[in-house]
Amino acid sequence: MFHDGDIPLPSWDWGLQQLDAVAERTAVVGCLPLTLTLFGDHGLHHMFPTVDHSKLAQLYPVFERVCGQFGVRYRYFTMSEMVAGSFV
Repeated sequence: MFHDGDIPLPSWDWGLQQLDAVAERTAVVGCLPLTLTLFGDHGLHHMFPTVDHSKLAQLYPVFERVCGQFGVRYRYFTMSEMVAGSFV
């Protein structure tokens, strides 16, 4: 996740910038009630903002495959890692 003072990516690619700004919490991925209340499936929401949140989890297999094909690392964290990371 991008914090004030971080060095931006050298690429101006919109999708890469979106994924650099967010990360996913492992406990929330694919769980619709948690997604709706805790901003889950965040990267997919940023990449596909008009897709209904109830359908986002279905995009993970293709999303992860395409990220792998292009060498893009999408980050997944536990809740405790996310909280600790907000203070770094």
